[in-house]
Amino acid sequence: MRITLGDLWLADYGQPTGREQGGPRPVVVMSGRAINDVRMGLVFTVPLTTTERGWPSHVEIAPGTGLEKQSWAMVEQFRAISVRRLTRRIGWVEEPTLEKMRVVLSHLIRA
Repeated sequence: MRITLGDLWLADYGQPTGREQGGPRPVVVMSGRAINDVRMGLVFTVPLTTTERGWPSHVEIAPGTGLEKQSWAMVEQFRAISVRRLTRRIGWVEEPTLEKMRVVLSHLIRA
């Protein structure tokens, strides 16, 4: 299975606890070759939602990149998951959107 930075995959996050995202949903792969090309078995992801909340940590992702609906990347929910949770590659995210996500993540971890 080839996993690449910026890929959109369907993933099953399993049973959530508290405010975690759970269940099957699209995710953006945020890890690059340093993680994806090793046999670590993990991938860094950001889950998507179709609910617009206006949160500054959410980055808009337009349909047409593999998504059927307007979605938002919930960058505050960034997490490592097993590659076994990835079920199907559905598309990709363009570099300008990935850069917005990186900026938000950078702000979150520095706050």
